[in-house]
Amino acid sequence: MIQANESNSHKRHSMLTNKKAIHKLLIVLSMLFLISCGQSSKTRVIKLASTLPMSHPVSKALVYLANQVKKKSNGRLKIEIYPSGQLGSEREALELLQIGSIGMTKVSAAALESFDPAFKAVDMPYIFKNKEERFKVLDSKIGKQLLLGAQKFWLRGLCYYDAGSRSFYTVNKAVHTPADLKGLRSACKTAISPCR
Repeated sequence: MIQANESNSHKRHSMLTNKKAIHKLLIVLSMLFLISCGQSSKTRVIKLASTLPMSHPVSKALVYLANQVKKKSNGRLKIEIYPSGQLGSEREALELLQIGSIGMTKVSAAALESFDPAFKAVDMPYIFKNKEERFKVLDSKIGKQLLLGAQKFWLRGLCYYDAGSRSFYTVNKAVHTPADLKGLRSACKTAISPCR
């Protein structure tokens, strides 16, 4: 999830990956609400754009986040989820976030590459030995620096969420290493990376 930098009272938010991180965000959101709204009892609505259908596991996590925000803020903050690309593609959602038309979005690293080329590292095939190593790196100082690096593009990443890995589909053999791709034809425009 990506959150935009605060400018002219416009705070842009993004998604958290686990309960501990979600609770931290809820505290921050509650504090921001109290600071920005003072004693007002009005509900502040945060629009969250996603291209995923509501049946997707990530969407279920977004619903959990919305419920926790509402609960922790005593109903003063409300996240409205716009799934299935209702507000546009991932790129369009990032652009809407940059100009303040929405408050949050959930996007893939591939969409972020157009804004911050450093995210290409996350999408490179075979860069991590396994899932554990990937999470270790993403949860480290390196991963945090990558998320904060997007600030220069008016975006701020809060966390990484694992929605699964890309797959290669073959007829006669499994693909475990780049060498296993030798001699296979690709239906993609580029044979270097998986289809998107």
